[in-house]
Amino acid sequence: MSTSLAAQLQRLAVPATSALYDSRKKPSILFDAQAAAGKDREVIYDIGISGLQELVQLNPAFLQFEDTLFGKTSIDLQRSVENKELNRKLDASIRKFFFHLSPYFMLQPAHKCLEWLIRRYSIHEFNRADFVNLILPYHETLIFVRCVQVLHIAGKNDPFAWLHGVKKSGAPLAKKSIVNHAAGSLGFLRSYGEFLEQAVAELDNRANVLQAMIAFYCTTTIGVLDGADQVGENLVVAIIKTLVKGLSSKALDFTAASYMIVGHLVSKATLAKKTLEKILQRLAVQMHPSLTGNAVMLMVLILQTQQEQIGELSDAVIATIMSAKWLPQALGRVKQEGVSVVTLLRAVLGKCLSKICRQDEDLELCKRFCEGLLLEITLTEDEARVVIQSVLDSYFHKGTTAGDLPSASDDRSSSSEIISLDSDEEDFERKDECVTRWYSDFLKALENQYPAAFDRVVKRTMRGHFSQNKRNALRNVLGFLMQASYSEQDTNVFENLFHYDVDRRVDAVRYLVQNFQNISLKGEGNCDLLKDSLKERLEDDNCDVIAEVLKLDAGELVKLIGKDELITKLVKLSLKCLRDTTRWEGITPKLINLLTDKRLYSGTNLNKVIIAIYPFLFPDEDDPIGAAIAKQVLATEFSRKYNVLMLSVNKMENVDCQSLLETLEEMLGTGTHFHAIQVCFNVLLVTSSLPKEAPLPLATKVLDFALRMLSGKFKYAPSSSLSCLKKNRLPMDIHVIVTGFLIDRVQFETGHLDLTNQTNSLRLQLKIFALLVERYFSIKEEHKTVKTVYGKEISKFLKKLYPEPERRVEFLLGFYSAHLIEAAGDDSKDAVVIPPELQVRAFRLVNAMLAQICEYFLREAV
Repeated sequence: MSTSLAAQLQRLAVPATSALYDSRKKPSILFDAQAAAGKDREVIYDIGISGLQELVQLNPAFLQFEDTLFGKTSIDLQRSVENKELNRKLDASIRKFFFHLSPYFMLQPAHKCLEWLIRRYSIHEFNRADFVNLILPYHETLIFVRCVQVLHIAGKNDPFAWLHGVKKSGAPLAKKSIVNHAAGSLGFLRSYGEFLEQAVAELDNRANVLQAMIAFYCTTTIGVLDGADQVGENLVVAIIKTLVKGLSSKALDFTAASYMIVGHLVSKATLAKKTLEKILQRLAVQMHPSLTGNAVMLMVLILQTQQEQIGELSDAVIATIMSAKWLPQALGRVKQEGVSVVTLLRAVLGKCLSKICRQDEDLELCKRFCEGLLLEITLTEDEARVVIQSVLDSYFHKGTTAGDLPSASDDRSSSSEIISLDSDEEDFERKDECVTRWYSDFLKALENQYPAAFDRVVKRTMRGHFSQNKRNALRNVLGFLMQASYSEQDTNVFENLFHYDVDRRVDAVRYLVQNFQNISLKGEGNCDLLKDSLKERLEDDNCDVIAEVLKLDAGELVKLIGKDELITKLVKLSLKCLRDTTRWEGITPKLINLLTDKRLYSGTNLNKVIIAIYPFLFPDEDDPIGAAIAKQVLATEFSRKYNVLMLSVNKMENVDCQSLLETLEEMLGTGTHFHAIQVCFNVLLVTSSLPKEAPLPLATKVLDFALRMLSGKFKYAPSSSLSCLKKNRLPMDIHVIVTGFLIDRVQFETGHLDLTNQTNSLRLQLKIFALLVERYFSIKEEHKTVKTVYGKEISKFLKKLYPEPERRVEFLLGFYSAHLIEAAGDDSKDAVVIPPELQVRAFRLVNAMLAQICEYFLREAV
């Protein structure tokens, strides 16, 4: 009975009464309880105000609390006698203050402010939950212990009884204890998740400063997931709302943390289809370019671990995925890094192909998306066979789903190698002509990209047992526009144009060239077929085949293919010639003659011709073939007319930079996967074409273009020689080429460094500085020569903009407080973000510069 009565009395104890227990002691995190009792409200108020003023210096957002929580009128406020509505408003204001205070919790000004809030507002009693949420990320520190010791913990039934050990022992709280508590009390994860969501919403664009809070939630949740033998529904419910919010948050760290937690969650638990689709949609609607690779890998993981639950992707999910323009490039990038994306590719491709066969409303979008996937992703032979077979299967089957498509691990190489495409007549739908034509073009592209895999799949498919209707359909979709009636000999020739055997292709092209006039006179259908066939062979991987095509007269080729399209094909061919001058030695002279033929370039965009021939002006020192080609280029009438010789010494007065940049962007599209030869010479060409006193908008566009070109996963050769380009490597100092022209040809504003209101000039300066510093510090000491080049370029940059040493130091010191500054101004969304790595590196440069200055004065003194 006494125990029951004690429990009732304990429940009746409220902050209003417990605050009156002992006037000889006062809770405090700065002083011991008795010393704190000797300090009146005015003294504690002054301490709190001084802390607030120091915080305002770090972040002006704290000004909003100057007249509320820290107002003079609050000195005489007694929460225990105030009405419920006022206390509710105080709770909201205190929680808001905690959100802003979290990044600064370890600083002395924060402790001063908390001292006032404890004394005046009794936050350790009225706001215990929010106070504990504020301090938990710092659970390994002594100030955390001090804060816990001011809490009133009533007994074992108190929600915070799990912190009693810290209060009693004075030792910091171990992470394991927090994880164990979270695992046993799932309301803790839900409550802290809501606290974090509200903090991120409050800080909005500055929410990335909540790193400690975000990291605490992330590591705690992952700890609970990893420690659970089986993840139950209650745990999923406790965290899923916060995760979904995090996936679409503007705060990069919150989104990254959510990715990590979702990755652990789908590996341990089976989620509902609706939940998985919501997650996939949030991943597709990506807000952070730096996380696109992570988003793709998480999507792959979800489809690998939750395939049974997801089944076929819904129309809503595939619509969101197709609207993600970044996805094909990111898939290609992740695939290039060695991650298998075939699971995601099969699911997306299967759904898109199904919609194409049904001719849904978004038919054209599906087509473009499939083509984009094929363009950006390089598959292995096994993966290519799976995809090609999937495309064929989707054409023959009604209601194809991702689950129907073969997996990469399917055993497709039985001894008979016979494929049956389901011969039941009722299972085959005749496809519309436009669908068949698209499938034919799509398969043609796959054949060009993966000839061996394509040949193997088609051979097996042709041996399949299926009806005459399906056999005719197969001929249509694989016939590559062969429906017209030709002579038997012509038909065989056209079939051989796409044969895997090189000799057959060579003979077929030779026949076409020799009989060009006769075949082209047979009608418009023949002309279209001839045009398509020769266009395909201009992209052949065999030089003998292309040599036969180039035997056609320039005028005939222009008439057949068209100037613009022919130039585009020749630009691609020039890259092959540059990659291996020996192998393509017989082709390159013909290529140069064709590109510089007036019948081809007159009336077209000359920039395309310049882009194609420019790399040939820079042969390797030990490459006599390349030297001969360079002489041939310079000897052409085109070179004399347009002063191409000046291009070879990077004097581009006769080339318009803006026009050249627009041409390059049009030719290259939005991709990022290029060969090192393209990257090097396109970057060199466009940067060297910058005019003297180049306008800032143009210079910024040139730098952005160069950075995009250089963003691929290239290997770097530790030299300045261009010979490494043929091995798809870039010279390690290529970035200096970019910055060198920019520094020399742009007139920068050199006023005071103001990161809060970035001008166009300052943004460009910051981009150049960040590029040079990142490259300088990423080069290993063993490549000292190249590192020195970057060091000199940084010095050149700083001296050009800030000739006086003190101005250079002032510029670098501006990075010290960059993480506390929020960019303002009309164009703040375009402001350059200063990452912590750049801050640290700027510090190191300051130290080195100051050391040099001290050394100079010491020498002068001696």
